[in-house]
Amino acid sequence: MIPRLELGNGPAAPRLYATRAGNTVTAFWQNVSGWTLQQDNRLSQSTNWSASIGMTTSQSMNSLTVTAPTGGLFFRLAKQ
Repeated sequence: MIPRLELGNGPAAPRLYATRAGNTVTAFWQNVSGWTLQQDNRLSQSTNWSASIGMTTSQSMNSLTVTAPTGGLFFRLAKQ
């Protein structure tokens, strides 16, 4: 179980957090203009990142909740 994972993408990027509860994983970050969430199931192929869909915004925070994968699932914030 991941209690909380915190990653930074540089000085100007919002922090990206991830939590797991039961069979769901939620990625969340501050709603800052110019950043988009991307995901990939492998880190070895840096060209396979795709835009995440289904995000919501509440109280100045963006979030995406997905069913926990059986394999890996990686998130990053990319500058638009």
